[in-house]
Amino acid sequence: MEGRCRKAGAAVLVPLCRVERGKEEGGKEEEEMAEEERGKEKGGREESWNAAVLFTRRSSSLGGRHRGDVCFPGGMAEEFDGDPLRTALRETEEELGVTVREGQVWGALDPITDRTGLMIIPFLANLGPIDVASIKANPREVEEVFAVALSELCAPENRGYTRYGERGRWAYTLPVFSVRGLKIWGVTALILNSTLQLLFPETYIDSICPKTGSETG
Repeated sequence: MEGRCRKAGAAVLVPLCRVERGKEEGGKEEEEMAEEERGKEKGGREESWNAAVLFTRRSSSLGGRHRGDVCFPGGMAEEFDGDPLRTALRETEEELGVTVREGQVWGALDPITDRTGLMIIPFLANLGPIDVASIKANPREVEEVFAVALSELCAPENRGYTRYGERGRWAYTLPVFSVRGLKIWGVTALILNSTLQLLFPETYIDSICPKTGSETG
């Protein structure tokens, strides 16, 4: 990972966090809460927490083809930001009402250029323990905030790929994640895939299918 790095058209934050098991979307059933309390009495307090990634779902009232999509907090750079990291931190605060300190940011991941030519720089950050239900997201931009355990994102049954064709041949292949009845695809899936490869270099196996002679990256 790099530091503050180069100029970008947009920047996003990849927020790692710890959430109480069962509270990834806020709220718990009574039986789940009772079971957790029984676990605490047996000394299982730490086991009730999951290492997770925090996601947002874009408001369905927004324009564009990506409304309602799962994504990371972030957006377009403004001149007054000064650098991509400040863009990512500003957008996170605007969307989620969460202030992330620079000291919580681990560094920049490799930039990604989308199909329009826009360069996006992702920053990996550790928010620590967080109560998802307490996040007051901006309803004009965010439909939903939720966390997904890293173990769930790494599970092979939740990962796949999509092939995209061009001029009668397979042009490229992208990862896809399916969790909680939602699909994580496109740039967000690419960033997530890179994050998991970085966090678990020995155990995370890329879900993208082997390339054939007709594919070009």
